[in-house]
Amino acid sequence: ATAATAATAATATTAHHLPTYPARVLNCSPSTLPTLHVGHRSSFQWTLFVRGPNNEDITYFVAKVVFTLHPSFAQPVREILQPPFEVTEFGWGEFEASIRVFFQDPNEKPVDIVHPIRLYPMNNQPPSVKKPVVYELYDEIVFTNPAPEFYDVMVRGSQKQSLPNPLQDAFTAFSDADDIKQIAAAQAYVTEELNKVKDKISQLEQERSARERIANASARPR
Repeated sequence: ATAATAATAATATTAHHLPTYPARVLNCSPSTLPTLHVGHRSSFQWTLFVRGPNNEDITYFVAKVVFTLHPSFAQPVREILQPPFEVTEFGWGEFEASIRVFFQDPNEKPVDIVHPIRLYPMNNQPPSVKKPVVYELYDEIVFTNPAPEFYDVMVRGSQKQSLPNPLQDAFTAFSDADDIKQIAAAQAYVTEELNKVKDKISQLEQERSARERIANASARPR
């Protein structure tokens, strides 16, 4: 048996999957807003988080999330035992944070994610105090042969939505629609190419048969 689930993180999104029945979670890394502190260089407030792709409550399969930040932070390891699974800090430099997701079934090994803290907009755009920089990554995890109880939980999926998040208007919208379109387009392309090959084979067969008929006709005694 297999089960699937998904997750997302702020500035990044990830998903985790269990056997056949997707449950999604996103791991995102920072949404950032530049701020100024008197006597200090310009810095950013950022939030690193793990969420469901559709903002669903992920506690049905996620027990806790441990964030490991840059060692320069006073408390670089943060253990979050309940939603929202997120950490908010101030900083001026970008770095890669580690995220470890623990599951409700303690027999399932935790999943490690490395997510970059992005403070600046792409394409050299200037930072904005109104629009956060959101870098989300979507990922999926497959649980192979999960315990029957955990499997049943994954099949049922989330029974409620997460509480509203002040950053949710900037969240990435994740949908299977684009994936389905790409798969359908790929299938159509493969079908078209196969039909071309079949037509070519049929044409070659007809040409071969025609040559054989001519050869046989020429070989007959007159």
